[in-house]
Amino acid sequence: MRRVTILVGLALVLAACGDGGEAEQMSDAEALEAVEASQKVPAQELVLDPIGFGDIELAGALGFSCTFAARQKPDVVLALASREMGLVKTGGEMVRLAPDPGSGETVAGSWRNYDGQAISFTLALEEGGQPMAPEVTVYPAQLTIRDFNGDVAYESAGMAECGV
Repeated sequence: MRRVTILVGLALVLAACGDGGEAEQMSDAEALEAVEASQKVPAQELVLDPIGFGDIELAGALGFSCTFAARQKPDVVLALASREMGLVKTGGEMVRLAPDPGSGETVAGSWRNYDGQAISFTLALEEGGQPMAPEVTVYPAQLTIRDFNGDVAYESAGMAECGV
């Protein structure tokens, strides 16, 4: 009788260990996911300042480029994309980004992506630009700026004026 009680008790202990282990593994995975989520810094919205001709000249970015203006303010340049660099201005400071030739060229001949230390941007141009002058074409465009985590910090539709 004593043997039966011990065997039944042992069977119950083993059964409990088998089911609980899988549940514990799930809770460990969930705990790890929660820790990783809590350590991620949320994206802060990036506020862009207008880029003037003087800024472009000081950055050495004269020549062929695409300048981006948001749809809400079509006369205010917020980003510049050339074969040599990308530029944005935030907090009164010009931020220079390196072109990413592996991202491919846009329809206008500038690169699609630019990378910096804290941010990166993508300037996506749509096909079918409208010629505005002999060496200038305007394209519908989308500017997306990501922070160092890859989260979107700025995004806007607008127009890109590409030329010399």
